[in-house]
Amino acid sequence: SYRLPVASAQVKSAVLLAGLNTPGVTEVIEPEATRDHSERMLRGFGAELSVEEVSGVRHIRLVGEAELKPQTIVVPGVTSVSAASAEMGMPLSQRDDVVKILPATLPDERLREELSTAQTAAIIKVGRHFGKIKTILSALDLVSCATSIVRATHTDQVIRRVADIEETELPYFSTVLVRAGGSQ
Repeated sequence: SYRLPVASAQVKSAVLLAGLNTPGVTEVIEPEATRDHSERMLRGFGAELSVEEVSGVRHIRLVGEAELKPQTIVVPGVTSVSAASAEMGMPLSQRDDVVKILPATLPDERLREELSTAQTAAIIKVGRHFGKIKTILSALDLVSCATSIVRATHTDQVIRRVADIEETELPYFSTVLVRAGGSQ
């Protein structure tokens, strides 16, 4: 049993996650309610978790050594650019790199200018603009540093090097990541 000394969803979540691999019941006593995202997610994964409120104090109990079921979840606030980067296994930046997020809908000259000074760029809303993007990347000698992802995080996602793509259009919600000085 652990009584939270301050209202902290992060501490509460850490204790509950530790309790997953602990025999018996882990109890977190929460004098002041905090957000309950971890409790909801644990239940969704099949954990046996109960919440009881007694005199304004929440008692959260988790049965340890749970057999969790894998789930696909959407985490609000995780941008498509972060998802694309994670799926590609490419960090968006390293050390003090500057990352630019550019809409493919920019006029050609502006897109060329932004890409010419980018250490890392994520080009979003690719769609019918892919041909223009590939032409600009080739002119800047960046095509070998660029990777595209279509339907990031979906089971049918497709990741390809931009240099290998012959089409002039990709689906609208495709993303192109360019690491000017980095490896792919």
